[in-house]
Amino acid sequence: MLMHKVNFICCLCCIYSFCYVLNILEYTALAKNVDQISQENNQVLIITVHQSKGLEFDTVFIAGMCEEEFPSYFSLRDNKLEEEKRLFYVALTRAKNRLFISWFSKDSYNNTKTHSQFIDLLPSEYLVS
Repeated sequence: MLMHKVNFICCLCCIYSFCYVLNILEYTALAKNVDQISQENNQVLIITVHQSKGLEFDTVFIAGMCEEEFPSYFSLRDNKLEEEKRLFYVALTRAKNRLFISWFSKDSYNNTKTHSQFIDLLPSEYLVS
C-alpha cells in the first residue's frame, strides 16, 4: 500500500492544440520499452495505464480522474466497473514514493464534471485536498 499522502488537484483543463495532443497520443501508443526510455533520458513519460503494467516510478500523476472518463461512460452505462477498478489499482500501484491524482471541473463543452467514484474508495488517511 502506498504510504504517502495523495495530493488531489482539481483543475480546469483546456487543450488548445488538438494536433499536439494527437502527436503525444501517437507516440504513446507506439512506445515500447517505456521503462528504458525514462531511465536513459531522464524524461517524463505520458503513457497509458495498460503500458504501465509491471513498471514502477518514483512519482506518478494520474490525470483526468472524472466520472465518465475513469470509469468510462460505457462502463458506467453498462454497469461494468470491475475491470476499470482493476486498472485504477494498477495506476495507483505504479507509484513508489508520490502519487498525484487530478480531475477537471468542466469539460471542453463547459459541462460540469465530478471526480471519479474510485477516488472515494481510497482510505481518507492517504488523502490531502
